[in-house]
Amino acid sequence: MITACSVETALHPPQRAGGRGRAVRDGRSEPIKRRLKFTWNADDSSNTKIGVDTCAKVTTGGIPVDLVERDAHLTHLMQWLTDEHGRSSGFVSVDGPVGAGKTSLIRTFSRRAADAGSHVMSTVCTSLDRALPFGTLHQLFCGSTLPAWFVDRCATALEQAMQTGGDLAVAQVLSRLCTAVTDLAEQRPVLIAIDDVKHADECSTRILVQLVRRLGATRVLLVTTERTEFPQAASPTSDLTSPSHVRQLSLPLLSRAGVAEVLRRGGGARHADHVVEEFLAATGGSPLLVHAYLEGPQALGRTAVACLRDSGAPVLEVARALAVNEAEFSAPVLAELLDVAPVTVEQALRTMTAAGLLAEHGFRHPAVRDCLLDDMAPHERQSLHRRSARLLHERGAPATLVSDHLLRAAHADEPWAPEVLLEAAEQAVMDQHAERAVDFLLLAQTCEVNDDLGATIRARLARAEWLLNPAVAARHLPDLSTIAASDALRSTDAVQVIRQLMWLGRQTDARRLLDKTMRRDGFGHLACDVHRWLQVCYPALALEMPAPRAEKSPPRAVPMSQIAAALIRGDVDSVPARASTLLAQPFSQSDATWSVEPVLLALLSLLYVDQVADASAWCDHLAAGVAADRSPTWRAVVDAVRAEINCRRGDFPSAIHYAHSSLTTLTPRAWGVAAALPISALVQAHTRTGDHDQAAKLLSQIVPEAVFDTRYGLHYLHARGHHQLATGRTHAGLADFLSCGELMRKWALDLSGIVPWRTSAAEAWLRHDNPDQARRLIYDELAKPGGERSRSRGISLRLLASITEPRQRPHLLTEAMELLEANGDQYELAMVLGELGRAHQALGDRKRARMVMHRAWHVARACSATPLSHELLPESGDADAVTAVPAAPTAISELTKSELRVASLAAMGYTNREIAAKLFITPSTVEQHLTRVFRKLNVRQRSDLPPDLCAATSKIA
Repeated sequence: MITACSVETALHPPQRAGGRGRAVRDGRSEPIKRRLKFTWNADDSSNTKIGVDTCAKVTTGGIPVDLVERDAHLTHLMQWLTDEHGRSSGFVSVDGPVGAGKTSLIRTFSRRAADAGSHVMSTVCTSLDRALPFGTLHQLFCGSTLPAWFVDRCATALEQAMQTGGDLAVAQVLSRLCTAVTDLAEQRPVLIAIDDVKHADECSTRILVQLVRRLGATRVLLVTTERTEFPQAASPTSDLTSPSHVRQLSLPLLSRAGVAEVLRRGGGARHADHVVEEFLAATGGSPLLVHAYLEGPQALGRTAVACLRDSGAPVLEVARALAVNEAEFSAPVLAELLDVAPVTVEQALRTMTAAGLLAEHGFRHPAVRDCLLDDMAPHERQSLHRRSARLLHERGAPATLVSDHLLRAAHADEPWAPEVLLEAAEQAVMDQHAERAVDFLLLAQTCEVNDDLGATIRARLARAEWLLNPAVAARHLPDLSTIAASDALRSTDAVQVIRQLMWLGRQTDARRLLDKTMRRDGFGHLACDVHRWLQVCYPALALEMPAPRAEKSPPRAVPMSQIAAALIRGDVDSVPARASTLLAQPFSQSDATWSVEPVLLALLSLLYVDQVADASAWCDHLAAGVAADRSPTWRAVVDAVRAEINCRRGDFPSAIHYAHSSLTTLTPRAWGVAAALPISALVQAHTRTGDHDQAAKLLSQIVPEAVFDTRYGLHYLHARGHHQLATGRTHAGLADFLSCGELMRKWALDLSGIVPWRTSAAEAWLRHDNPDQARRLIYDELAKPGGERSRSRGISLRLLASITEPRQRPHLLTEAMELLEANGDQYELAMVLGELGRAHQALGDRKRARMVMHRAWHVARACSATPLSHELLPESGDADAVTAVPAAPTAISELTKSELRVASLAAMGYTNREIAAKLFITPSTVEQHLTRVFRKLNVRQRSDLPPDLCAATSKIA
């Protein structure tokens, strides 16, 4: 910060005839005042303070330091100055850390002494004063506020000493000054105040030492300020601070109450009460830092750097080393880094701690570290980082810490650097810092390495970039494919390249590389894992590859392989446990070879076995552990699964939100063939909500042909088929469903949880008025093992009821309703309730039909399924009842949890007995709850219950 200020100093002109350095005015001499204008950098310790005879001092940033918790110190100084017995002669050294307010104290004391009638001589020493012999004495004894006779005698003595020089001159000037000061003190007490006496010139210091010793009992008090935390080189000022000659007055940092007082003066009492702890933690109670922090963190940082500069080169160097190595806050490390004695570092750390800059964990505020780093020249900072990396590596520090220094040094020429950067990148991927891993690997690529290590670095770079954007990582695949084909890549890295090729739809390249990789000697159990993965994710390619030979004692399969094997066998009962095992592991530690894909398969496998609630819970858990900016690919995958979950729940607005988020985070190009997953969820959701134009727009986008060789293609065909049905193209819809079935049977992956193609095709056959074909598919679906409690069974029973005798329909539909409620599919539940209402209508039970249709309409409305709600509305029997005005939210909020559960079920059309069985209470209890509900909601009968209550349906099932 460049600041301009004007300082009025007392200077004497060069020698001239008849004047000898004095201007004659009215028969007496006085110094000639010159007004000088300075500009200086506030970060330079040599000119952050300008001495003037009024003891004014410009502090860093121009922030005045008010005197808080300094009353006792002022009292002591005044007592020593005005001792009524005339024994005020002596020396007081005011010490304390930088920023403690020593200058403010001595300035205030000087003003009070002058007001009390004392003669005051004061100055502020700077580093510039050291080069001017007798300069400090000149500023003290030639001030304009002193008597003219005294100034004249002192000026003459000093000028003669400057001309003569040598010890004789010092002795002469000392004698004359002693006499002059003694004469002056006879009138009233004399205060000599010197701020930062360590910067005084040597001649002045020698004379001041002798002056203090000779004055005896005269009324003269010398007060100096000096920082004593860091040992300084021996100098004449050492005699001044000798215990035999000095009274010590130490200034501590502010207490909590003192900080609060400063804040009250600076920002108001109310403000101070809320932030005093923050200010105390950031500044340690340093008055200077507290005032700086009032202006913000940047001002705090700049002021701290100025304080460190003013504390001397050793302290500044240690502070810079600490700023670079704050994670390794150790005096031995810093000492070795700077090549200095450990005691020097320890003293510097104590100095910074005393000044309120350091705490046990490092710098009290990150702004101090940031400003220190900015204050360093780039080459200096890089040099420190380079030396730090070498030192920490020799000490066995973690690879990530060493690599951070290498990265900041932009230097990796050490022979051990590539391996360390590679290890650090792996750890960064595990910690979900993909961008950091990419930085490490890019630096590793600049190193001179052998071909094998270079290939490994390239493969890991592609993997790390994949977590950020697969489309960007694709640039590595051509070279990696060539390297893998020449067996220069490890098997696990080669499989990663194959997976990435498959994801991006480059099936021909993947097939060629896969064929060569599977023939490798020692590929062993990994071949079995790869084959199972292909069977579930890319089954068309799996059919083309020969099944690997099983080893006699194969190691335990990785979790992803276990999930795939269970799905292939149709072992739905074991899938949840295996999926949870994989998902419970930290990201990128589970099947590291496979990267994102194992998590995607585990989440979808839970959906395939109707564990929707578990899949949703795992999505929430994974999303909470992954920052979107750290790994966009992870977030996109989780959002795509969330979209599919909400489609199966019937929450179509949420499905649209998550699918859009997924396709925004990663473009369809980056999604590759897996883009079919979020696109199919969007198509399904838009179709159910009646936005057929948007669904058609999505389907008009060209997807890679390779999509239909993957499991993701099944989702796409199924969603497209339902869009065809909804828009009247029933033949096209039927063809899509039958294509799903043909592929699933061909791939030996005929699991209804993936897509229920049989029930969808049966619905299409019914639209073609072909109940026989529909019945065959329905019975095939119902006959599949393990589906007794499945979602697809509930859909099958709904379709079967539509082609069954009217008297048998309520029984089938009731079972379907219970299954769909248990599986949480609100859209299919609305469909079943609509059919159940029609069944009761056909049997002549109009009242019951009306209640069930009432419930069906509300469930459809909750799903935002506009076409279905429009279909149900005319058959509700009483449109006015359906569209009744909702109850006020405050009225519903008055219901207890039990009352709300009972009222919600009653609003959906359940009888008291059915509600009692569902909630495991007695019918009498249901009736009592309903009585209280009617009174609170001000309704007379259950048909008047507000539709808002139906929003709790999913929570009650």
